[in-house]
Amino acid sequence: MTYKVESHFIEKGLTSFALGNETLKVDVSKDRDVSLPGPAELLLTALSSCILKNIERFSDMLKFEYSKVHIEMEADRRESPPQFIEIRYKVMMETQEEVHRIELLHKNIKKFGTVYNSLSDEINIVGEIVKVDL
Repeated sequence: MTYKVESHFIEKGLTSFALGNETLKVDVSKDRDVSLPGPAELLLTALSSCILKNIERFSDMLKFEYSKVHIEMEADRRESPPQFIEIRYKVMMETQEEVHRIELLHKNIKKFGTVYNSLSDEINIVGEIVKVDL
């Protein structure tokens, strides 16, 4: 399977990406425009989307019931040489499932997530799924 995105220079420090039928503006300036996502946020978004996609995928396969999901994620970056060294996430899920079923879902997400596996080869990824009322 092959994935494709296109990026287009808009002006200094600003680019856009054609993603499906949507366009996303991204900050690529050296000073950081906090009103737009930058490359680091896009990386975390990709991982978060991978987790959400696999929650949906495996909930069907495992007959796992949930009603809401919220993910918080953060990454630590080393300055020299620049590199992410750790990503931490917390998946908050509204579900009536037992703890062992939540652990099984999490195991499958970590084992079969394309983005998760690609990143975890190089970056320490630490996370948990917790049962909450959202």
